[in-house]
Amino acid sequence: MNLPVLQPQLLLGLETRIRNNLHFISDDEVVYPVGSVIAVHNFSVKKQRYIKLSEKGKHLTHVCVSPNKKMIAVVETTDKYPICTLWDPDLCRKKKTLTLPSDKDIYCNRFVAVDFTFDSKFIVLVTGEPDFSLYCFKCDKGRLDSFARANNTNSTGTVTQVACNPNDPNQLVVIGDSVLRCLGCSEFTWRQFGYGKVEYIVYTSCCWLSQDRLAVGTAFGRLMMLEAGELRAVFNANDLPFINMKLREELDDSSQTSLTNVGHSDPTLGIMDVGENYEIRSIVNFNRGFAFGYMNGRIHLYEKETPHKYKKRGVFRIPDRTIHREYEDDPLPLTTVNTIVINPSQDRILVSCLEMQIWTARIWAHDNNTGPEINMKDFGYTIHMGPVVALAVCRWKPIVISAGSRDRSLKIWNYESLETELVQNFEDDIFSVALHPTGLYAVVGFSDKLRFMTIMIDDILNTKEFNIRACRLTSFSKLGHMFAATNGNIIQIYSSINFQQMYVLKGHNGEITSMSWSFDDSILATTGSEGAVYGWDIASSTRQYETIIKSNNFKSAAISKDSRSIYAVGTDGHLRELMNSNVYRDVVIADHQTPLDAVVLSALDTMLFVSGNQGVIYNVKLPLMEKAEFIEYMMHSNSAPKMVLSSDDRYMITGTVDGYLCFWKLLNIEDKAIKLDLVAANEILISKHVLEEKMETIKNLSLRMKELETEHSYQVRQNEAVHALKMKDIHAGYCNAIEELKLKNEQMEAEHLQEINNINAQITKKNQDHQLFVQKLEASYNEKLIVEYNKYISMESKMEQMLKEEEERFKRQ
Repeated sequence: MNLPVLQPQLLLGLETRIRNNLHFISDDEVVYPVGSVIAVHNFSVKKQRYIKLSEKGKHLTHVCVSPNKKMIAVVETTDKYPICTLWDPDLCRKKKTLTLPSDKDIYCNRFVAVDFTFDSKFIVLVTGEPDFSLYCFKCDKGRLDSFARANNTNSTGTVTQVACNPNDPNQLVVIGDSVLRCLGCSEFTWRQFGYGKVEYIVYTSCCWLSQDRLAVGTAFGRLMMLEAGELRAVFNANDLPFINMKLREELDDSSQTSLTNVGHSDPTLGIMDVGENYEIRSIVNFNRGFAFGYMNGRIHLYEKETPHKYKKRGVFRIPDRTIHREYEDDPLPLTTVNTIVINPSQDRILVSCLEMQIWTARIWAHDNNTGPEINMKDFGYTIHMGPVVALAVCRWKPIVISAGSRDRSLKIWNYESLETELVQNFEDDIFSVALHPTGLYAVVGFSDKLRFMTIMIDDILNTKEFNIRACRLTSFSKLGHMFAATNGNIIQIYSSINFQQMYVLKGHNGEITSMSWSFDDSILATTGSEGAVYGWDIASSTRQYETIIKSNNFKSAAISKDSRSIYAVGTDGHLRELMNSNVYRDVVIADHQTPLDAVVLSALDTMLFVSGNQGVIYNVKLPLMEKAEFIEYMMHSNSAPKMVLSSDDRYMITGTVDGYLCFWKLLNIEDKAIKLDLVAANEILISKHVLEEKMETIKNLSLRMKELETEHSYQVRQNEAVHALKMKDIHAGYCNAIEELKLKNEQMEAEHLQEINNINAQITKKNQDHQLFVQKLEASYNEKLIVEYNKYISMESKMEQMLKEEEERFKRQ
């Protein structure tokens, strides 16, 4: 028989120990480490892609996304040397693996800082102690391009961050404890420029605001501004309504301080609260300004008014959901800012802190005059703060309920649509929860009592209380008519109808760790920390099966459909099939003495899943042989003691001790999953008075709607009448104007015709006068021509006469 395939659909959580653990790929996609993977989460379509990490992500130290969003750098440590792997975020495929050159004497096993150059062609990695060296790799080739010392030239100081220039790939800055160095590269050699003082100052964060301007934050709330590598100003973040670089050192002490006080507490901060965090954390720049974290749960936003002036626009606040318990010391502030990122459209800000929840706000929300501080909202899903102590599914609906002990909340999830349907917070610690097969009721174990509760449309209401304190395990029977609850090492079974105690099961000497009902609710299988596995006959309240292995602390058990076999797991890493109080099969799943946490069995006894070995899910082949056949799935990085299968065997949900939830879909299960002739119920419960209130509200709103419709109709009629009168006046005005224009046009046409006639008459007269003038001129010229002609004839005759006289005179001579 082929094994089914487990496909992770959604893994909820966030690895808070990683600095800079949030990155945008696009406006909808966010990259963050969670469990033993790095998730590329598209929140708009609710899809995740995963980059698998080695060693369940235990050695992950940094995650960095290139500026062009085409590479994800994953930095991990090993026993010998650190490695950096470049991944394609779209395909989740490995592109390059960067390691330190083996020909150099390098003694370190981790990188302490990583960043890409602005053109995404190079990646800069800084090693940790004792060397603190800077290595620049070419991304496409994966080869070392240049290297240099990262900390001070006298080998003092430790490095915590490197930031590359946003416009020049040959400039960067490194900061840390007593380290602030601006470096430039020329001919493969890095040289320090600008500010070079070595002082004991803890620099916590830095960011380039422009090609020449650099902002650096310190552990005591000082914001240093450097230009071209030179220190220009030092500001006090506690009182900083604006930043004007042109004022420089002339600013008064309330907004600026001298360099000698940068690394130490200062009276201008006022009385310093021991619980506050005065570090400037995660400075981030965007086109219109910059933001940084300062004090617990606060993000300060500054807008750039001119190239040299920034104005404070407001403060974003992370809601503090920390629960203070009288019997515990004050917990660490979980709202300390870890990472601040801006989406590519630069209209939304995401923030992570020391809890797993991601927070968001619109960047320019202060434009709505909402006040100086704006509370941020959950981004995506609301996640448990602390261990998931219980998971439960029902039969009628595709929902699962999860319980968180630290945050005192119950959350109902739809595992098909991957949506949160209900979140309910309580005043008491929660230890267990069970869901009725209808999905309409739940039994919840609180610190003071066990409560039978009704799940309403938007609330979970108390129906009945039982005097069981801190009930750590409860479970409804398969048919839902009974539920079992542990009270110390005793199991009490109550009716779900009249809430009377029906049976009491006594026999365990240690803590009861799991319960599993048989298909017909006649047998209840339980495990105990003393190493016992019991199969209880409910009707007689006696032990029908009994297996005790004192060397093994049993954690979980699942009983088969025919009630003959019980599969049990415990701290010794063995999976045992128990039949008739005997160990029928004993197979090793994990390494020797590696604990197994939970086991679940499908409805048809065809699929078996085991969790253990710090969050590994084992898909075990049935029936068990002498050597177990299984497939491992690694999504969690910590123990997952809570694991449930849906009633149709098509989905599985796992919960861990650090608050992660993973929703799995089972594939290749055509002949293994039970076929239910049942349509998922959509009905919900609502109390009568709430329903009456809502109906009354609907009635009032309907009446108001009718009033508004009547008022609107009247206003429409009035407006139509007014508009009709206006249209009539306008139409009459237009008609009069048209008539006037017609008359004017006719008058102009007549005038134009008269003008043409006058012009034609003038032309005729001109022509006649011209012809008369030409005739007179011709007559005058003719007369003059005749006179001249006569003169010519006379002269010609005279010349001939003279010629003859001369000829005669010549002849006479």
